[in-house]
Amino acid sequence: MNRVVRGAFAGAAAGVAWKALEPLLQREFGSPYSDAGIVAGFVARGGVRRQALEVAMQAVDGGLFGAAFAKLGGHGIRGGVAAGLAENAAFWPAVALIQRVHPDVRSGRWPRPFADPASIQVAFAGHALFGILLGALLDPPRIRNAST
Repeated sequence: MNRVVRGAFAGAAAGVAWKALEPLLQREFGSPYSDAGIVAGFVARGGVRRQALEVAMQAVDGGLFGAAFAKLGGHGIRGGVAAGLAENAAFWPAVALIQRVHPDVRSGRWPRPFADPASIQVAFAGHALFGILLGALLDPPRIRNAST
């Protein structure tokens, strides 16, 4: 299978896994912030429809990111983490604008994420987790034989 296609599948799987593990990150850092919720919050207010939309968005976004990562020569877990964190750092300033009109912020359900340390931790930890999974799925680590 073509490496770019493998990257897309790896990214989609990593995105869905990130969304599945996100409640653990939210609980650990004490923030309800969700990266997938940034866009989904404008489309669906809550419940099953919003959850389904967030999972679908993570799969599509992860797939696109994974394909681009593979196409641009990204490799391994270190590369995946570096790419995921770089993407988050590059786009995080947009959160300062989005939070002004975001329904979850306006309703009080979320703090203003751009300046909230807990929200920042959820976002960066999620991107690091995504990078680990993307890198491991695209380029599985080789286990060395202990006898060699």
